[in-house]
Amino acid sequence: MPPRSFKRRRLSVNEKLEIAKEISGGSTYAELQKKFQIGTRTLNRIKHDAPKLRRKVSEPCLSMNLKSVRKNKFPELEAKLLEFVSLCRQVNKPVTLIALADRVLFVRDR
Repeated sequence: MPPRSFKRRRLSVNEKLEIAKEISGGSTYAELQKKFQIGTRTLNRIKHDAPKLRRKVSEPCLSMNLKSVRKNKFPELEAKLLEFVSLCRQVNKPVTLIALADRVLFVRDR
């Protein structure tokens, strides 16, 4: 029987964590392939990368619907910008690109 081909799609971090949880919970690859429309190789990669994903998810981020996880080049700057965005959201102030750029320059010059 020829291998099934699925339409290529990018899974979010939440979807990958859900798949990893189901793999460790005893779900079969066949069940997961049918449920998520992904191949065996993708399942193996998710199983292998699950510890890295769990570590990254424990770090603060704006959205859990991220499509990828990468190491921050400037973690201090990102933390300050996240704090700035959170404060703006609390007072219902829109966050524009210009406001973010100004904040980056402000943080850089301190």
